[in-house]
This record gives sequence, C-alpha cells and structure tokens, in this order.
Amino acid sequence: NPGFDLEHVLSLQAPNFAQQTQERLSQFRDEVLERVKREGSVKNAAVASAAPLAGSFPQQREFRIDGADTDAISSGPRTVSRVVSSSYFETIGTPLKAGRSFQPTDTRQSPPVVILSESMAKYYFKTDSAIGRRISWKLTNGITGAVSWTPPAEIVGVAADSRADGIDQAPMHTMFQADTQSFVPSTLLVRTAGMSDGLVPHVIETIRQLDPNRPIDHVQTLEEIRDETIAPQRLNATLIGLFAGLALAIATVGVA
Repeated sequence: NPGFDLEHVLSLQAPNFAQQTQERLSQFRDEVLERVKREGSVKNAAVASAAPLAGSFPQQREFRIDGADTDAISSGPRTVSRVVSSSYFETIGTPLKAGRSFQPTDTRQSPPVVILSESMAKYYFKTDSAIGRRISWKLTNGITGAVSWTPPAEIVGVAADSRADGIDQAPMHTMFQADTQSFVPSTLLVRTAGMSDGLVPHVIETIRQLDPNRPIDHVQTLEEIRDETIAPQRLNATLIGLFAGLALAIATVGVA
C-alpha cells in the first residue's frame, strides 16, 4: 500500500515563466481547478509542488516545535516539504488521520497552518496529539548566509504516511503547506472516474484558454510515473536473470 490511490489520476505540469503577480497566479489556479472539476468524468482536482513519485528534495531542517520531544528535535531525520491545495489529499486518495485539511480561509492574511505526515507527528509528539501545536523552521539565505525563522505555524492535520518519495522506500517525514499561504504550484492532479485519455485534450485546452503562452509537459498518469520509477529495477532484475542463466549454461557446457 503506497498510501495513495494510483488509479485514474492524471498529472501534468504547467509552469509559469512570465512575470505575474501572486494575485494573478492564484486567479489562474482557481479558474483552472473550477473548469476542470466541471468535466463530467472528473471526481476531484488539485495542485501541488510535485506529483507523488515525481521527485522530492528531503532536507535536514532545524525545527522549533511546541510540546515536542526534546531529543527528537535535536536529531530529527530529513524532511520533505510539499505545497498543496485544499483538495490534494482527496484527489490522490491519502486519508487524514487527525484534524482537518486546508481550507479557503487559510490565506496569507490568516495565521499559517501546516499538516504533518503520521510518522513525522509520531516522531516528535510520541503518543500525544500534534493538533494545535506550533512549529517553525530555520531558513538560511543561500547568498548572504543570513539566518531567520519562519512564523510559528499551527498543525491542523495529520495525514496518513505515503511512499510518495519512492515506491520502494520507507515513508519520509513530510510537512505540507497550503498553497494559499505559500506559492502557487505548477503541477495539476486530476482524479477521474475512469480512463483519462479522453480528458487530456480538454484539460490542455482549458489551460490554453486561460494562458496561451504557458508550457504544458509531463502529461502522465500516476501509474505511468510509478512504472518509470521502477523500470531501472526491472531492467536490473532482468539483466541479473540473463547473466545467471548464461553462467549456468556455461557451467553446464563445461561439465559436459
């Protein structure tokens, strides 16, 4: 169980390279999601900084966490950060174990909120509830080296663990941030009622109507992304099998 439902989820990237305001980017996201969700075969849609299994960048972060285990804070493992919209968990089929998902009321004008993966919550809070606790993390300017801390964010939800960073890897500690409080992600995820082939042209046309100059690439289902990630392992297994068979044949000829 990867912790999410691979079937019938379309993913595509539509990165923005134009100089647009945050307000315009947010408007574009809202219009795309609204129009896509109106398609008859669509069950849900969301945006995210990356699709499950499409790559991530685990980082060794330094946290300040209210009520967390002191030893855990000083020696925490690497953490993956994902920026997602409010319907992300429903779209990919990852259940919430506690608390709530992100909401339209979570804006830049409201207090920051985050959702933690189950393993991350258990690591820092053991058997205590993570809901309502506050977490902040250290930021380092890559150019000047200046250090700052993010404003404390309230933990409003705990999501089930998933293998979104590698189907053959243990779940990573993951912290989810609301796109309405961060940046507008460029990956669109669409859950359909069945095969998504016929939907793809409609989704692309929707994006083209709203922004004709925006590039669209990496149009894949989650199952196709999964197959790409395990293809090298399958190839290695095939080669090992071939070499083993060849060695056996050589040994048999030698014995004969």
